[in-house]
Amino acid sequence: MVLVRVAYEGEKNIVDELKASLRNIQRKKSSLQILEKVYANNNLIDIVCDPADYTEDLKNIIFDIVSQKIYELVINIFSDREIDYFFDNSYFFIKYDEIGEVKNKILDILFSTTSDKNKESFFIDKKNKIVNIIKSCIEENNEINIDGFIRFRMKEIFKEIEIIVDRIVERHMVEKEYNEFIKLLKYFVEIQESKLEEVHIIINKRGAYTILDKDRNDIYDLFLDDLNDFNMSIISANKDDLLISGLITNSPEKIIIHGVKNSLNIEIIDTIKQVFEDKVIFCCGCAECKETANKLIK
Repeated sequence: MVLVRVAYEGEKNIVDELKASLRNIQRKKSSLQILEKVYANNNLIDIVCDPADYTEDLKNIIFDIVSQKIYELVINIFSDREIDYFFDNSYFFIKYDEIGEVKNKILDILFSTTSDKNKESFFIDKKNKIVNIIKSCIEENNEINIDGFIRFRMKEIFKEIEIIVDRIVERHMVEKEYNEFIKLLKYFVEIQESKLEEVHIIINKRGAYTILDKDRNDIYDLFLDDLNDFNMSIISANKDDLLISGLITNSPEKIIIHGVKNSLNIEIIDTIKQVFEDKVIFCCGCAECKETANKLIK
């Protein structure tokens, strides 16, 4: 009984990969086989099993495996033939020495498995959509002609790939701007004379900040005054702006952050860590910290 037939012209590295992917299933379904033959210049791969072993679940598993392998073939075609076209025509604004880095990010996302939990759900959903386009094509007649699929459906597939690539390029540009911003802040810190020996940032369970000096004096008002150095109005500045600007202008020798797990904006904590590096210490709940928090933060 033929579960699925795959046809293709020329040499395509898919048979060995299909065999490897089906090996575990074959251990459970001993009648499952891959038969290869050539007919009218077409290479045919038939995945067959004994009718007694057939189930809808088995067929769906086989369809999923074949769809995934054809997806990988499609991505290889994109990598070999199309990715440079994208950079030449759509992403010409990316500097030449950054292209290799961005390409690696794109291919890492595209070649990763759709079950990779470390990848963002947006990318997994888009890749699943591409695999499902391939699978729906197989389901029409329990077969797929790879060359015909590439000829007539690649435009649809490339639209989905382009959405993925756009997101990766956008993220790269945001990361680049952020890194440049961090460099600028580090420069400000380097040229500033340190005005405070030690600053304690206490974050309560609501995510609010209390800012103290080494003698546990509240220096919130001092940080408000420092907003003028950054040409920001108190009305438009939020608490995160206040915290960063105050730290930059005062350039403390040591920053101790208490209650970091309560932070509502972990990005601002990461920014402080990147700008001040080894000057930052995270307190995990010292006795002094708890006492100060109980007194000052209700």
